[in-house]
Amino acid sequence: MIWESLNAEEREKYKGILTTQINKENAEYKELYPFEVTNQDIFENQKLLDHFCFESETLADFFSQMLAHDTVIKDDSGSFPNILWDNCKTNTCNKNLTAQTVFKGIGIPFSLIQSESEYDKILVKVDFCTIKSETLIDKSTFSLDLHIRTSIWPKIASWAGRIKLDNLK
Repeated sequence: MIWESLNAEEREKYKGILTTQINKENAEYKELYPFEVTNQDIFENQKLLDHFCFESETLADFFSQMLAHDTVIKDDSGSFPNILWDNCKTNTCNKNLTAQTVFKGIGIPFSLIQSESEYDKILVKVDFCTIKSETLIDKSTFSLDLHIRTSIWPKIASWAGRIKLDNLK
């Protein structure tokens, strides 16, 4: 039935049938679940349903995208290439991923952890010597690529520069 094809009297009749049905279902629901339900509860439930039914990209799906991504960044100098991520591993429950990024020959491990509250985000955790960070990013290989190039690699370069200066003293 197309709403636009109905005249005003038919629309009112149809609206009355729907209203009666909604009221009946609400009454049955209140008998089954006598607790107060807020709009926030409904919103949170809808977000969960949307995630699991329609937008669900699990960490395992993201892991397979990481493996398919071109990660070797070569330059013209012929030196050892930079690698966005390598040695990707996941635990048996697919709760987190571990990998390693290589910049100018220095390999730094990092972890990817599924955000508990935001299903379309992942936490990138680096804990290596003085390089420590935890950053929440979008769950996409593009966002991870950008984060590594703009956040982690500069920290590695800075750290490597300090080590060279310390060795010269």
